[in-house]
Amino acid sequence: MYRILIRILSIICLSLVAGKANAAFGLKLSDLSNGYSNCSWVDNKDGTSTLRMTVSYKIITGHTGNATPVSRGLLLYAYDANGTMLPPTAHAGLVASVALNGAASSNSFGGSGYVMFHGQNAPAIWRQFYPFSANYEVRINNNKVGSWPAISLRAGNYTNSDDVGEITGGAYIERGGVNGSCKVVDPEKPPPPSIAIGVSAPDWNLGELPEGDATKTFTNPTDWLCFTYSGSEVSGKLFVINASSANGIVDGRYRLKNLNDVTQYVPYSVTLDNGASVVPLPNASNKTVTFYSGASRACFTPTFRTTVSPNVKEGGYSDVLTFTVVTKS
Repeated sequence: MYRILIRILSIICLSLVAGKANAAFGLKLSDLSNGYSNCSWVDNKDGTSTLRMTVSYKIITGHTGNATPVSRGLLLYAYDANGTMLPPTAHAGLVASVALNGAASSNSFGGSGYVMFHGQNAPAIWRQFYPFSANYEVRINNNKVGSWPAISLRAGNYTNSDDVGEITGGAYIERGGVNGSCKVVDPEKPPPPSIAIGVSAPDWNLGELPEGDATKTFTNPTDWLCFTYSGSEVSGKLFVINASSANGIVDGRYRLKNLNDVTQYVPYSVTLDNGASVVPLPNASNKTVTFYSGASRACFTPTFRTTVSPNVKEGGYSDVLTFTVVTKS
């Protein structure tokens, strides 16, 4: 079958033969670009996210196989919970919009094992066949990527026959990943996505500390230490929560430092309790916890244990804790 590009044909003929038949064509590969940059995933807080990527396109000549170029194109790869590429038919509910330098794509084409968004009838920027920087923006629906929160975007050239994709692979963009960098992978064999966990830690005010050993538990929900995550990402996994101190760790305890006399310290430790697990901090034993996959948030009640020696000076004391969460190998 042929895609007719000559617009002077009659309307009747165009309605019969214009456009490639889905799955009738395959994907060829070529070094059609000089690489990717500025990759990012931004949650729009409205149920959608925007993925961005810049492609440094080469001149299109020599990168369309034996076919006639129609427009630049963007291949998008999404995955199920096992990392298997979703079929082209699944992209209708996933992708809300695709734009190149602000101009929306005109359509998508589902070929044999791929889907390409193109600009056959879009603004002229999609048909820029000389070298240029293409800033792609893809808006997706978050509920369609929960089982595998990563997308591969691959530069392409849309033609009247077999389409062409960037031979080095696609930019693998993960939710919660490092924005700005582009990880290039074989989009048909994606690596497991990183687990994105956010942390919300308040400023804890211990008040006036008594001499000797003392404890203070923060039971108000506004004082809890909370972690946010995607349930599908944490299912079946064990995690180690720990924290480092700006003032260091001595004899297995953190230290509050006097704001006016750096020689004065108050040793302390912390325990985190979520009702199912109690985590000591510092967590020298690497005690593990699980995050409930049926939720997206886990909160812990902190208890501080301080030891104030008789010769410690009065005054203000402080410390800064930096929390980390890693999977148990």
